[in-house]
Amino acid sequence: MAAAAAANDTFLEINANPQRLDLSEDLVRRAAARGASFAIDPDAHSPRGVRDTALGVSVARRAGLAASQVLNTRGATEVAAYLATRRRKAKRALALA
Repeated sequence: MAAAAAANDTFLEINANPQRLDLSEDLVRRAAARGASFAIDPDAHSPRGVRDTALGVSVARRAGLAASQVLNTRGATEVAAYLATRRRKAKRALALA
């Protein structure tokens, strides 16, 4: 799955909710070795839940991820530009189908 995510420019989620924590540091490390990139998500269902982001950051750090491998480390302008480029690529791909 990690190789497919990397090949399709898809981020894998590090779910930081303490009751979820789907990807362990070992799985994140193994996925990163296959070229995957990540987004840290607190899976917050209330404003208080945003604090759980720190748990996701901890998983990413223990896995040895570089900032460049985590979407959340980018500024808003950079994320917006990335998403706009991705949308354009998807529209072109759909037009070919």
